[in-house]
Amino acid sequence: MFRKSFLFLLIVFSLIGCENKDSIKIGYSGSLIGNYSHLGIGGRNGAMLAVETINNQGGINGRKLELLAEDDQDSPDIAVKVDRKLIKNGAIAIIGHISSTVTLKAVTENPDILYISPTASSTVFTDKDDLFFRIQSDYVSQAKEIGNFIAKRKNIKKFLIAYDNTNPVYTVPFVNIIKTNFNSGDKQIQTYGFAANTYAMSDEIAKDIKDYNPDAICFIAPGDNVALIIIELKKYGYKGLILTSGSSRTFSFLTNGREYVEGTIVFDSGLPYDEDNVKYTNFVKNYKHRFGIKPNFASVNSYIAVFTLSKAIKGLEDYSPENIKRRLLSIDSYDIEGVKFKFTKYGDIILKPRVYIVKNGHFVKYDENIIKD
Repeated sequence: MFRKSFLFLLIVFSLIGCENKDSIKIGYSGSLIGNYSHLGIGGRNGAMLAVETINNQGGINGRKLELLAEDDQDSPDIAVKVDRKLIKNGAIAIIGHISSTVTLKAVTENPDILYISPTASSTVFTDKDDLFFRIQSDYVSQAKEIGNFIAKRKNIKKFLIAYDNTNPVYTVPFVNIIKTNFNSGDKQIQTYGFAANTYAMSDEIAKDIKDYNPDAICFIAPGDNVALIIIELKKYGYKGLILTSGSSRTFSFLTNGREYVEGTIVFDSGLPYDEDNVKYTNFVKNYKHRFGIKPNFASVNSYIAVFTLSKAIKGLEDYSPENIKRRLLSIDSYDIEGVKFKFTKYGDIILKPRVYIVKNGHFVKYDENIIKD
């Protein structure tokens, strides 16, 4: 009798042990080659580091996390396919995507899986009651700030907005909001669309922009592309004011652009990273040690996204998308490595815009006295 009972308990404990060893799968989907790949790779790396960190701390609910990463190739159709592969392979949620255009297609075609995007900032996602969350504010306040910034500068008569036309869900409304908040008066405003995936055409794009002869330019495009175009613009002798959206607030923008991007003004409405915060500086140190490069904002946001998801599922037995959504919204505020934020009831984050200027190879807070009319 004792032998049978012992064998029964041994089998039960073995099954429990096997169950605990089953990993909790989290999907990541972003552009790992081509356009936006600097953000896609950075985002994947941030998610990887988060999973490794959590597992080193014992995992979640007695189980390890497992990251399943896919390359959406910055293609809406491919994004839909790889996300369905992640869902089939057991992902309880997907960290992704990078561009708003790709994200919209994926979320629309796969409405029954919970998404947390590290970077998608289009207003098309704002105030929607669905399974979509994001670690990024939309660009409304950022675009308004750019329009107001240019409008009040009397010496700027001709203003050009150069935007990536391969990501229209993000760039086109962004451009329209700038124009709406731009009190033209005696000023001229023009737009120029270009394909951000044509790195080899930076010289041609720069020449087209130079031919407009604007007093100021604002780029709404990936930072790596913008840096290369600025280099060519400066070689053509362009002396006007250069502005960019928050997509350029990356380490690679500084390293690729070198001395040519000095003086560039960057408008950002992403999460405020406190570089004096010990927790955040430790994250940066660990990231550099793991990947040999500083994290960009997609790296930080993906890291935060994984920790946010992990906090939500802690103690849960049911990992259904609706249950995770309820838990995410029930948490009043988040503090991940010193970065604080909270979700609206629709899974959005609302932040005030911040303005930086590139000075001595760093992003420093913009001071009105630096540039005078």
